[in-house]
Amino acid sequence: MFAIWDYPEAAKLSYFALLNLQHRGQQGVGITVFDQATRRWGMNKGKGLINDVFNDASSIDFLTGNCALSSVHYSPANAINGINDINPLKYVFQDESVSIAFEGHITNSQSLRQTLEDQGTVFHSKSDTELFIHLIRQSKQPTMIEKIKEITGDLQGGYSVVILTEEGLYAFVDKNGFRPLVIGRLDQSESYMISSESCVFQSIGATIQKEVRAGEIVKISDNGLESTCFAESETMIEAMEYVYFARPDTTMGGVNIYQARRALGRKLADEDEDTQADLVMGVPNSSLIAAMGYADSRQLRYDLGLVKNQYIGRTFIQPTQELRELGVKNKLSVISESVKDKSIILIDDSIVRGTTSKQIVKLIKDAGAKEVHLRISSPPIIFPNYYGIDMSSSQELLAAKMTVEEMRDYIGCDSLKFLSIDALTEAVQEQNSEVHLSLSIFNGEYIDGIGDYKTSLASQLTPIQKSHLKGGKYVRRV
Repeated sequence: MFAIWDYPEAAKLSYFALLNLQHRGQQGVGITVFDQATRRWGMNKGKGLINDVFNDASSIDFLTGNCALSSVHYSPANAINGINDINPLKYVFQDESVSIAFEGHITNSQSLRQTLEDQGTVFHSKSDTELFIHLIRQSKQPTMIEKIKEITGDLQGGYSVVILTEEGLYAFVDKNGFRPLVIGRLDQSESYMISSESCVFQSIGATIQKEVRAGEIVKISDNGLESTCFAESETMIEAMEYVYFARPDTTMGGVNIYQARRALGRKLADEDEDTQADLVMGVPNSSLIAAMGYADSRQLRYDLGLVKNQYIGRTFIQPTQELRELGVKNKLSVISESVKDKSIILIDDSIVRGTTSKQIVKLIKDAGAKEVHLRISSPPIIFPNYYGIDMSSSQELLAAKMTVEEMRDYIGCDSLKFLSIDALTEAVQEQNSEVHLSLSIFNGEYIDGIGDYKTSLASQLTPIQKSHLKGGKYVRRV
C-alpha cells in the first residue's frame, strides 16, 4: 500500500511508488485520488501487474487530485474473485466518501460477516477490507479515530489498514504489528506519506519519519501528523517478511532486510559445518543474499548458477504437471558451465509445497551437477499462516506431511537441512535485539489466536508436525 496527503501529482507519484511494491502483490492494482480544491474523487484499478493496468498516459492522467491511496493486490487464496476485491475499495455515503486499503488476514472474518449480514449488511466483495468499512459505519463514536479504536476490539489476525477521507489519511496496524506500515515525508516538502515498506521512499525522494507501532493509529491531515494507540503491546513482525517477503532495501522493525538475510545465511552455515561442496548457489531472487552469507561464513566459492527471467510473473494457469514444469523452466535456467561435474550447496529461503524445489533440483542435476545439497534459510514450515501469507492450510505444506528425510527423497536432493528457529531469531536480532518475531508457521504459537480456524487447526495437527518440533510446545492455547 502507498498513500500520500497534499501532493499536486498524487496519482503519478503513487504509480512510481507502487512499482517499488510490486513484489507484495501481482494480481491487481488500484489508485484512488481525492482533490481538496474541487472535492472530487477518481479511481482506476484492474487485474494484473502495475504496467498492465496503467499502461499509457490516459490510464492515469484523469486521476487528478492532491491526495491518493493505492495498493497492489495479493490474495492468500491466490485468486481474485472479481474487480471488487482489488484494493483500494471506495464508498460513497450520504455524509461522506472514503477509500480504504488493507493488507493481511482477519482470522474471525467469517463470524463477523455472518453477524453483519444478519443485521442487514450487504457485502460486495470477498475481501476482508470490506469488514472494516461496515464496522466503522456501524460505530456511534464521534470521530474516525474513536471509531477505529472501537472496531479493533472485535478483530483478530494480522492487518495494516489505510483509510483516505476528505479530512485526512488514517493508518493503523493490528495490536501485534504483524503487518508493517511506515511513515515518510517528501524531502523539502510538507507532504507526508504511508507505505507498506520503506524501500519506496528512497526511490521517490523521501525520508523515513517513523514506523507505525503495534496498536497505533496515525492521522495525516493539513494539521500534520498525529498519533494515538488503541492497544499497548510488543510488535511481533511476521518472520517471513525477513526471510523472503520484503524487499532487501527495506528496513523493518529497525532491521535492514539485506543484512538480516546475510545473517540468515551465516547462521545456516554455522549449523552446517561438515557439508563439503565445490560451490554455493542461491535460488533467485530472495535467496541470493542468504547464499552469499553462507558462502562467506564457510569460505566457499559463491557462483550464479541459476538465472531468473525477470519478465515472467506468477504463472496461474498450470493444469498439468508437464505445464507446471515448463513454467519453472521458463522462469529459471541453469548456467551449465557453472554446475557441471560439481557438488553444489543450493540455498533457498523456504519450502512450502515442495514442487518448485523438486523441479529446481532436477534442472541442476540435468545440467550435469554431481550432487545437490539443499539448505533452507528458515525452519520447516509445519503450520498454516493465518495472518496474510499464502499458506492457509497444513495440507499444502510439505513439512507438515513428511519428515526431513522423506522430503529429501521427494525433492531428489542429496541432503536437506533447515535453519533452526533459534538461529532465525538470532539472525534478525543481531541488528536490533528489541525486535520480536511472529513464528507461528514454525512453532504453532498463534499470538493473536486464529479465530474461526480453531477447530480446523486441531484437526490438522499430525505426529510429523510434533516430530519437527522435537517435543516442544506446538500450540499456545487461545
